[in-house]
Amino acid sequence: LFFVIVLALVWISEVFLFKKAYENYQVKTLDLISNKLKNTNSDDLSLNMESLAYQNQVCIIKTSSTSVEEEYNTKMNNCVLNHMSTDIKSIIRKFINSNEESNTFRISLQNKKIVGYLYGLKISDNYIFIYSNSEDTSNVTTILKTQMIYITLFASIAAVVISYFLSNKVTKPIIEITNKAKYLGTGKDIKFEHHGILELDELTDALNLAQSEI
Repeated sequence: LFFVIVLALVWISEVFLFKKAYENYQVKTLDLISNKLKNTNSDDLSLNMESLAYQNQVCIIKTSSTSVEEEYNTKMNNCVLNHMSTDIKSIIRKFINSNEESNTFRISLQNKKIVGYLYGLKISDNYIFIYSNSEDTSNVTTILKTQMIYITLFASIAAVVISYFLSNKVTKPIIEITNKAKYLGTGKDIKFEHHGILELDELTDALNLAQSEI
């Protein structure tokens, strides 16, 4: 039972915490990219943006306060920075008009079934936006659920079988000892045999001693 409970807890943690862990990983990746860009000199900025975009499967644009000046990997699947919707333009405009040096926005466009994170970064007079698309984790979650169901089912069956054999290994010698003990003091030659279980063997020795003294 304890083993089954442990497996159930592992199952719950894998299924329900997997998505959260993946999202945390995405945010950390965006932080790392932004830190690299912050530490890049202006001459190498464009080259680094292009390299980081393709290496990390994100799309990046650099804008002024009025228009998009550079874009990298915006053709990747579900990049919201390619043909921006009104919602995305609003988020970008809001960040540009703020005094923030950086900020992370969770993007959820239900009509396109797009979920991801948009990271806004201000470097000098430039505004850089990095988008990381959350891959569909539903298939992975389904696989994990199925695997854990099979593992839990197998573990439950194994636990029942093991419990049966262990119980039988202990119960059978106890019944045998009990049946023989009924004849103590009757004059019959009774010998209690060892069964390889410490406690039962000690009981056997005590009963043999008692039988010899009768």
